[in-house]
Amino acid sequence: MIKALIVHDLSLSFIGVLAVLKTALGKQSKIQVASSSQVFDKLTGNFKPDLVILGLRKVPVMNRAYIKEKIFQAYPAVPIIIYYDHVVLKSIISFSRQGALGFISTNMIPDELYDCVQSVLKHQIYICEETSQKLLKAWFAKRGKHKITN
Repeated sequence: MIKALIVHDLSLSFIGVLAVLKTALGKQSKIQVASSSQVFDKLTGNFKPDLVILGLRKVPVMNRAYIKEKIFQAYPAVPIIIYYDHVVLKSIISFSRQGALGFISTNMIPDELYDCVQSVLKHQIYICEETSQKLLKAWFAKRGKHKITN
């Protein structure tokens, strides 16, 4: 049985994610959702996940720095997927340096989330298509050499 922890301050937005996770992890999987810092703190002592999904919003309700620090402290060897609605190059780099393996936009299609989960459970890096495009655009823009258009 695979156990997953979703940490996000807007649990209603995860209804679709939960359905895809059940498919990706199997019907016997156990999924916990922490939608506040208090719930997260309670779960970190009692729940040992095989996968963590950290949901990030452009305007967070939970203390992002606190949650980020606690997740990487509590689960240093657990694959982490960053699920976000706004791509910031600095954040992607920061999370990847801390050990996050999956990066997926809230605009993803269910197949991308399924593939992301399967990849990170094998400790492989997964970056969704939308994020890959934005990262490449940012990288080229910083160098000022090329302009990428859609």
